[in-house]
Amino acid sequence: MLPFLQIRLREKGIMLFIGREKETKAVIRALEDGKNVILKGHYGIGRTALARHVAEVIGERWVFHFIDFSRTPGEMCQTLALGFKKKSKGKKRRKPMSYKSERYRILHGDIGDEKRHVIVFDNAAKLTRAKVSMLRRFAEEQRFQTITIVERFIKEGEEVLLRALMAPSVVVAIGYLNRAETWLLVRGLVAKKHLSWDEQRIRTHADSTGGYPLGIVDYLRGRGNGR
Repeated sequence: MLPFLQIRLREKGIMLFIGREKETKAVIRALEDGKNVILKGHYGIGRTALARHVAEVIGERWVFHFIDFSRTPGEMCQTLALGFKKKSKGKKRRKPMSYKSERYRILHGDIGDEKRHVIVFDNAAKLTRAKVSMLRRFAEEQRFQTITIVERFIKEGEEVLLRALMAPSVVVAIGYLNRAETWLLVRGLVAKKHLSWDEQRIRTHADSTGGYPLGIVDYLRGRGNGR
């Protein structure tokens, strides 16, 4: 059976998801068991795409909040608060709250429904003291589960600390696509871009990419009109 292929077209380019059945099941199983997830893999390998795919698969029972971990704790909490505010029927706030007040409201206030909520921390590259403090507060309250997408260059000590903060947690590592998945991906993107490539050209290009999704997308992004 051919792997699942999903292509999303967005203003900034092409988002993709292909294969990853094993990784998808591992993430869902961990969440259903009440654990947090740490996603590892090279930049452009499809970690965020995997998290978004999981959100689509179980989105009827869960609510996912995607947060850029490169932002400050205050900015992350403001983003979360805005997401909860859209779901809550409470009165509108006239002005932004302080970071600590916003954090308290997120951890203890009404979030608008009875579903299980997952916070996806994307771009986790460095753990500052302020971010460690924020994560510790979230972990202590145990109101949310988390998926943390870490960069490969994160320091070993910081990764150990992150796993301790997020315990109980499961680490899911994402590798390069295999040959069959790469062929399928290139074939799907070529069709989506309406390129007049024959099968030989598709396979030749696929074999030259090493199964790196972002490299494939970057090469095909600017091509069109049958080139």
